[in-house]
Amino acid sequence: MNAPTFPQLRTMEDLKQSLMGDRVAFPPAQWIIEDLVAEGDQVAGWATFRGVHSAPWYGLEPTGNEVAVTVVCIARFDGGKIVEARYLDDLYSLLAQVRAVSTMA
Repeated sequence: MNAPTFPQLRTMEDLKQSLMGDRVAFPPAQWIIEDLVAEGDQVAGWATFRGVHSAPWYGLEPTGNEVAVTVVCIARFDGGKIVEARYLDDLYSLLAQVRAVSTMA
């Protein structure tokens, strides 16, 4: 198995490019918002990303596997725009679903 190499996401443009790649590789690339909480200038969100691995993704050939990945994001807003974001996903689960890593039985 070849492990994918992921880029550093340092800017909003980096994030946009990464999300566009995800949409291409995992159509229909559905984001299901499970929960949102806002307080002050921050919003925390819990979401599930769903799709089918249908195109190459960071060097991994398509498997045709359906995937579902949990994602948590905490964003800080200023002037109606995101100025800071922290993002956590279950990348190991996604890699297991596209068979890029083995899972324990």
